[in-house]
Amino acid sequence: MERRLGRAQSQPLFVLNVNIDDHKVHIAGLTSSYWIHIDSRRRRHTCTCPDFKRRNDLCKHLAYVYIRVCHLPLNYIREYRGFPPCKLSAPQKSPIREEVECPICYDEFLQSHSRRFCR
Repeated sequence: MERRLGRAQSQPLFVLNVNIDDHKVHIAGLTSSYWIHIDSRRRRHTCTCPDFKRRNDLCKHLAYVYIRVCHLPLNYIREYRGFPPCKLSAPQKSPIREEVECPICYDEFLQSHSRRFCR
């Protein structure tokens, strides 16, 4: 689990789409894209990547969604053995309707003079 949590934080992954109604997130890495399905009622979360299909356990894509999209702390993910309750959310907006988080990587925008940019 620790290796996958580390990869989720260090490797380039991007959110292509968040479908809150269907509880799905489309994630892209450098070579492929995968669908994550979050079913918190049954505590059954899945990913279409080969790692998840082979091991049926936490993969870096699920970990990325937990950390970046659901904003869960690492200890919480560890406590639930890789399948914590998770509520999907769209990127956060500030009260003046400007984006606070990048809608692709879910990192907070950095301020540089009067421009906003993603890490």
